[in-house]
Amino acid sequence: MTLREATPGEEGGQRSACIHIRITRANTSESVLCRFGVETPLRTHEGVITLPLAQRIAADRINEASQAVFSSATPDSPLGVLCELMKAQLRRTFEASLAGARFRAQCDERAPPVLFGNVNL
Repeated sequence: MTLREATPGEEGGQRSACIHIRITRANTSESVLCRFGVETPLRTHEGVITLPLAQRIAADRINEASQAVFSSATPDSPLGVLCELMKAQLRRTFEASLAGARFRAQCDERAPPVLFGNVNL
């Protein structure tokens, strides 16, 4: 969702997505919905950031953060802690991957939710 349009020919603008990832413990069906927001610019000094490019950058960083956190998770790992660990990892990598990108612990209320996937432990 576009939050702020870019001025033609200038850097700026902002689009936002509210990401939802369900983390489920397979042996008990206990689950938690891990929610966070990501924002990307519409234009940087390198040019226009298309919606497909913004989605790919976010998906790549989310996949990397998920792999880093969930690869060492056990069936007894606290689900809420795993969510927070993934958010911390994503905060470090997402903002470094694109000038003007921002990670948000809370979603922008105007951004519709995007179900990124399910993680089963």
